Amino acid sequence: MGSIELLTQLGEPKEPDLFWHLTVGQMQIFVEKGLDFKENRLSISLSSFLFLKNIRVNGLKRF
Repeated sequence: MGSIELLTQLGEPKEPDLFWHLTVGQMQIFVEKGLDFKENRLSISLSSFLFLKNIRVNGLKRF
């Protein structure tokens, strides 16, 4: 198995000091500090269709 580029989990991380904390509407998002982003920008978008929810993250630099 290759490296994990993105991981989503419910709940606050065990070590929240290692993460940037963002609030978008009623959603709390934790982004690991030290990740490299294209042009220092991160784009998070949410979508839903019926009962299905999708989160998409763009801007993470690849290796």
